[in-house]
Amino acid sequence: MRPYILTFLFLLTSIFSFGQDKNYEKGLKAFDSKDYTKAYKFLKPFAESGNSMAEFVIGFCYLNPESNIKNDSLAETYLIRSAEKYNSKAMGLLSIYYFQKGIENEKFKIQALVWAEIAGAYDPAFNATTTRYLIRQYLNEAQLKEAETILKEKKTRFDKISIDAFNHLNKQAKSSNENSEKAKIPENKYNLIENPYSDWVYRWKLERFECDSMYYTAQVETKLLDSAINAIRMNQSFDIHFLYRGDNTKKFTISKDEQDYLIQELELLKNFRWEQNIFPYSRRLEQSDIQPTFDKTENLPTEKEKNMCSIVYTFSTPIFIRNGTMALYLDQKRYRTNYTQLEFGFYILENNRWEQIATVYKYYESSKR
Repeated sequence: MRPYILTFLFLLTSIFSFGQDKNYEKGLKAFDSKDYTKAYKFLKPFAESGNSMAEFVIGFCYLNPESNIKNDSLAETYLIRSAEKYNSKAMGLLSIYYFQKGIENEKFKIQALVWAEIAGAYDPAFNATTTRYLIRQYLNEAQLKEAETILKEKKTRFDKISIDAFNHLNKQAKSSNENSEKAKIPENKYNLIENPYSDWVYRWKLERFECDSMYYTAQVETKLLDSAINAIRMNQSFDIHFLYRGDNTKKFTISKDEQDYLIQELELLKNFRWEQNIFPYSRRLEQSDIQPTFDKTENLPTEKEKNMCSIVYTFSTPIFIRNGTMALYLDQKRYRTNYTQLEFGFYILENNRWEQIATVYKYYESSKR
């Protein structure tokens, strides 16, 4: 499971809100601008005085390699302080932190689920993500029981926790749609870096129903390709993606020949169109078809189906460099009400899996309703 599937909520959401102190406002503005050094400088005093949002920011700064002050222990301390004050952003980030630690130590995966459950209880936006389902796939029966015990203890403080809902989700996670023809992931014959069909199946499979069709667009919009071209034309070095688990001390750099080649290939993509039915149970959409498709899925019977069955995927053919060990690739998803999440990024092939190493261009658009 790729870590950024769990973290996208925090990457999209601005935390800025007006406070009574100008330094507090400056600190939040700096954080929104990803100037973590300045955010840390302005907000550390407020964190020390117990301000929940400041504690979250300081915890994030300590956790994020881009801040140059990475300290997991201090990050955990400040995030817990903030979460104990009902800051759902801190709760969610704690679940991510513990899940990543769980790669080396199983016990932390239990804490990851605990904080994901609490975040879901207090934040409708987090509750709408698949994070809690994703984490459950890595826990056995005994670990789920232990998580339930911890949640019962924490319910004395976090009264919105629902043990019944927790157990209901456990039952759903145990169920299986393995015999469904739609759940059989086809061969990735187009060499896509991220498999949109797998993502589509995973979402509704966890919810114990099947969506009718997978939707994908015929081509990438020209304006998105132009944005990526401009970014590459203006830069030969890019910041390392903060979730990349390799060397984060240097920027990712491309040569002049690679720069020219990438721009040339991106220009060619403006005329590229995907064929019909490149996936089973899929439907190709033109840009003009997207909103009518969302209107159609609004008639589905449940909110879960409306959310999971209305995703429209856009993806590019990978542009490979360095003997096929690196690629530039677009991963875009448009959700119900036309909410958009897209990222044009460089990926590196390591240990037989693709991992994002740097971002060329990203864009997030809020709900239109």
